[in-house]
Amino acid sequence: MDATTLHIRRSYDYLMFERWFTMAIILVVPYLMRRITVREIKLSSTAFSSPSIIQIPAVTLGIFGTLLFLLFTMETSAFFYKYLPQARFASISVIWAIFSIVLMVFGFQKNSDRMRKIALGLLFLTTFKVFLFDIRNISTPYRILSFIVLGLILILISYLYNQAKGRLLNIEGKKQE
Repeated sequence: MDATTLHIRRSYDYLMFERWFTMAIILVVPYLMRRITVREIKLSSTAFSSPSIIQIPAVTLGIFGTLLFLLFTMETSAFFYKYLPQARFASISVIWAIFSIVLMVFGFQKNSDRMRKIALGLLFLTTFKVFLFDIRNISTPYRILSFIVLGLILILISYLYNQAKGRLLNIEGKKQE
């Protein structure tokens, strides 16, 4: 099996409502699990003193993010395979980069070092994918567009880090005290 076979075998429109409904349920379950666990931990904080119980919200949030990432990737691949096959790989790279930016913004908002590191890792993976795989699979106009979008995303993330540098240093200083 090669990378060109990763798509929905039938038409993109085939069972679209059922597919999206199933995806919504798959995404809602870990989200609701996280909300219920957080509420229960807040209501009876003495009963949940175990570190493994306290980690459940973070794990379910990670599961939610991973599922969302996979679903966006599969839907983008299927859509572009049907309607614009020559731009499929570039579109997946753009979706990954946008997902990385959103994850980075949430990491800054929540002061989550883990989210920012995952976002940087995903951005590195996207850059690696663009330079090694996408270049040979797409035509020149899409190649140029892919590099422009990737460059803009790299500039945006460096801008975000530069803007938040002082706040991040203050948070790290408070953690060490």
